[in-house]
Amino acid sequence: MESNFVTHLDIEYNEDILLMISDEVKYKPFTAKTRLTEKELRDRFDGYDNKMAQKNFFFDDDNGWLIGQIASGYKEVDRLVEYTKSKLGDVEIKPRFYVQKKDVFVPEHKDMTTECAINILLSDDCAPITYRDFGDIYYKCALVNTQEIHSVKTDVERILFKLSIMDMKYDTAASLLQYA
Repeated sequence: MESNFVTHLDIEYNEDILLMISDEVKYKPFTAKTRLTEKELRDRFDGYDNKMAQKNFFFDDDNGWLIGQIASGYKEVDRLVEYTKSKLGDVEIKPRFYVQKKDVFVPEHKDMTTECAINILLSDDCAPITYRDFGDIYYKCALVNTQEIHSVKTDVERILFKLSIMDMKYDTAASLLQYA
């Protein structure tokens, strides 16, 4: 069932302002090495089959997938964080931007420290997220189950605003956001 992987949301957001902020953010390559210790990397990938673990070496290189950490002070970002907390309660939320360059394939993975996330796609004609156990799901704004194995292949640059929810499982968040 699609709802085990993605919950479509009707949240008000200002796409133009988010795009403007995304232009101001400083990006760096998203790599596992910069985000996890060697032991965490080993523990994270030991549970996967060998084929998937090999694919995850993608996350060790300058790979065409960029992350932009956001400094506080952007009213639209702060508003979206506060709105999400008003629905979910006292949760840790990390707002981030991601850019996936044209023709870059982000291989199968589970997010490393994010339990689930509200993803807002800021690019036009974006490719779907592909779940190993479901297939392709298209969305514009959705709560995404980041702990299910997923990948993304795109033939256009993909800009994503992500509210990473660090300490609440997808099912719980989905039930609280169901009517958002």
